[in-house]
Amino acid sequence: MARLAELSADVAEYANNVDVKSYMKGDVNHDRKVNVADYSAVRNIALGFTEADPASAIFYAADVNEDKEITVADVTAIATHIMSGNTSSWPKAASRSALKNRDAISVAMTANNGKQQVVISLNNKFEYVAAQMDIQLPAGMKLVGESLTSRANGHELLSNDVNGAHRVLISTLANSAFLNNETALVVLDVEVTDEYQGGMIQVNNAIFADASAHAYKLADVATGETTGIDALSVDVKNATIYDFSGRRVFNVKKGNFYIINGKSVLVK
Repeated sequence: MARLAELSADVAEYANNVDVKSYMKGDVNHDRKVNVADYSAVRNIALGFTEADPASAIFYAADVNEDKEITVADVTAIATHIMSGNTSSWPKAASRSALKNRDAISVAMTANNGKQQVVISLNNKFEYVAAQMDIQLPAGMKLVGESLTSRANGHELLSNDVNGAHRVLISTLANSAFLNNETALVVLDVEVTDEYQGGMIQVNNAIFADASAHAYKLADVATGETTGIDALSVDVKNATIYDFSGRRVFNVKKGNFYIINGKSVLVK
């Protein structure tokens, strides 16, 4: 019986391997073509809308660069091959590299026309065509909108909540490079509730991709600690108060963030 069980396991493994290998790279929906449907399917996996078991044929097809994870780099690889019409070769994980002490993202709070915003900027010398990142807002801070800035070049922003973080993925089928190199890339509109007690906004797992579908992991970043304060307790006469645009403020409004005596503060 033990031998029979062993043989059954071998047969099952062989059958799974045959199924996996029957898929070709990039052909996630197994229709023997690599097209826009596969581009969308891999993007959905990277965003966590669709699950893909690492042992499955779908994962094999979606993990184009064979780095054992499905990210925006795989999305970019499929876009490149759709536009070029060439699916005979794919980038390998060995081509991946990390940029150290050169390109970086930053995150800051600001106010624009009465809206409280989280601004994520990219300072880059390298040319990127796509990106993904996980954003964690403190308790009591609610996301109400998100957009790309003028750095977008035909890019589309999609997002999903994954493992307690808000994941955004920015890509374009044309693999156009982001414009400029030192300004805001993503803007999140946020609101705060009475439950807000302060905290940091964090951006983790930032992965940028070039036109050759190589992935670059940039360092995690966070804002400074932000606290909450009741509007009635703000000493406007004696406090030094600025808004996030650097303008001196002499009257504060509830629900807005300010820099008060050098600290980031939400007036509740």
